[in-house]
Amino acid sequence: MKKILAILFIFLTSICLASGHFELAKRHMEEGKFQEAITELEGCLATGQNSAKVYYNLGIAHHRLAHLGEAIFYLRQAKILNPRDSDIDFNLAYIQKTSQASVETGKNIYTSFLDKWPLNEKESLYFLVIIAVLSTIFAISALILKATLANSFAKVGFALTLVAAATYAYKATSNQAFGVIISQTANVYSGKGISNVLLFTLHAGTEFQIKEQEEGWLRINLGKDKSGWLASGAAITTKK
Repeated sequence: MKKILAILFIFLTSICLASGHFELAKRHMEEGKFQEAITELEGCLATGQNSAKVYYNLGIAHHRLAHLGEAIFYLRQAKILNPRDSDIDFNLAYIQKTSQASVETGKNIYTSFLDKWPLNEKESLYFLVIIAVLSTIFAISALILKATLANSFAKVGFALTLVAAATYAYKATSNQAFGVIISQTANVYSGKGISNVLLFTLHAGTEFQIKEQEEGWLRINLGKDKSGWLASGAAITTKK
């Protein structure tokens, strides 16, 4: 019983601390004290309050301080958690378009469509399960009743299941490990270390996926067969 009460006390204390950090951050934002707001919002993350509103405000605060890479990174984190928020979409798109990095982040029609998918990773999984269950029900009904309509629904459901599965797989993998360049420029090499061949140079705000991390270096991918090794200090990443 004492152990349960101790755990409950720690849980409630963390909530109170996170709430206090966020309220202070809001006050600092209103007063234009953006660095102080960032400190309080980072306090929220440290106490486990990894919510879309915390990431969103971190992104806005960094943007006001002209921290392009950090702004895009935290707004991207907010979008992962709440893909239907119009404020997050607007600000992220605006900052991306005003950065030189917008032409460096590789995208294709498929990934661009899925970035607009209105469900987050967990919701996409629920959607996949529901569609799969309904498809199975219609398929069984078609077999038992030999009903044309049920057979048609089963085929449509199967197609939707494939779409939902592909969407969930993309969401799950793309959200796992990514980063954004925070240095004004960052060189990408063919291997770990500056003694390797310089492949290309990226600019602040460029987004990338992380394929591997080793000895202070990241093997990154930008799509369109554009990949290489980047010094980890040049970026902010989800992978620590």
